[in-house]
Amino acid sequence: MDKELVDSILEYANNDKDIYDVILISAFDKNVTDTLNIVKIMLKLYSYDKALEVKNYIDKSYTNIKSYFISEDNHYLVEVVSSEASKSLMIDKILDKEGIVKNNVYTIGDGINDIEMIRDYNGYRVRNSCKELVSVTDRVIDNVSDLISRISN
Repeated sequence: MDKELVDSILEYANNDKDIYDVILISAFDKNVTDTLNIVKIMLKLYSYDKALEVKNYIDKSYTNIKSYFISEDNHYLVEVVSSEASKSLMIDKILDKEGIVKNNVYTIGDGINDIEMIRDYNGYRVRNSCKELVSVTDRVIDNVSDLISRISN
């Protein structure tokens, strides 16, 4: 995401008293302070209604981004990423570069941001995944090592 976009979202977040934490993630590090090379912004809130309000505001106010709403144990997250970023797209790039056949790729996920990747590849969801993944695949696995064992046989 470009620096101006990140700075604008940070300004919005800093002026919203209900957002109690902001995490900036670069390609290689979490909780960075420099707003260059940010690939994801995570906004943490305690209120379900306020988190949905923040997500809706971001979706309406900014172009070239995607936002995801995630419910966790005692808080809610609004994750913001570039609309050009996705796990599926990155896998495509790796396959092209390495000459790997798409049918040989298996994926596993637990969150709403894994939907495209699971749909595009031999996707599995973990047992405790978000409810949105239930409609994407009926292939369920407990963990990554179980998936490796299953596809190795």
